[in-house]
Amino acid sequence: MHRFCTVLLAILCLLSNGCDRSLHTTAPAPTTAPLNLAVSANLQLAMQDMEARFERQCPDIDLRITYGASGSFFAQCCQGAPFDVFVSADTRYPRELVRRRLASETSFVVYAQGRLMLWTPPVESGRVGEHAAGDRGLERLVGDAFGRIAIANPRLAPYGRAAEEALKAAGVHPQVKDKLVIGESVTQAAHFAATGSADAALIARSLLETPALARGNHWQVPESLHAPILQAAVVLDRCRCRPAAARFCDFLTGTVGQSILMRHGYSLPNDAS
Repeated sequence: MHRFCTVLLAILCLLSNGCDRSLHTTAPAPTTAPLNLAVSANLQLAMQDMEARFERQCPDIDLRITYGASGSFFAQCCQGAPFDVFVSADTRYPRELVRRRLASETSFVVYAQGRLMLWTPPVESGRVGEHAAGDRGLERLVGDAFGRIAIANPRLAPYGRAAEEALKAAGVHPQVKDKLVIGESVTQAAHFAATGSADAALIARSLLETPALARGNHWQVPESLHAPILQAAVVLDRCRCRPAAARFCDFLTGTVGQSILMRHGYSLPNDAS
């Protein structure tokens, strides 16, 4: 009997210790799901606001954003770069990824329409003559006041493509082509202008919010001079977290995302996509 009580007491102690461990062990904290975004450079300022709002709304999703030229991202996506969502500055590159079966057709969405602007420095800077950029539109770039004109690379950046189209449509491309300073992305073209490496720039309207460019002269290039800058996003087939990607795309095209884009100089996309 004594031996039986001893064994029973040992069993009870083991059970008690097991219960204590189960009660006091802290479950591991849930980790956020990383969502890798390849985002066109023109969106950098708007996306900073969007990222903060999205992560407050979806705290379980960690956005990891890389900025660059849409054409460069397209090439990287074709080579298997580890991106989940491609947020382009046009519709051509996302559509081509869908055609190549590298992205989901059902995820394709047009989220904004961009605006191309001509920027020149403020008059008091002494870098230009006495008139504002809009006095004679793009024709003014032919004069001696502008020795260097920054645009994004037309082969990589949709805003660079639009800039080249506009210069050709205005009939001034032959006279200014030797003045062009080519940036890999539209933000690099804007940087050339902001730092004085260029005397004028054809850039995205959203980038005029930077302090160095806000003080200059701004003129919206007529849309009749270039194809509409419709901007689209798509979820890549290699995406491992499709629910998170879908939530981001819904946010991008939803009320909050669209209001942020409009505040940063974009227009709502029309029905053409």
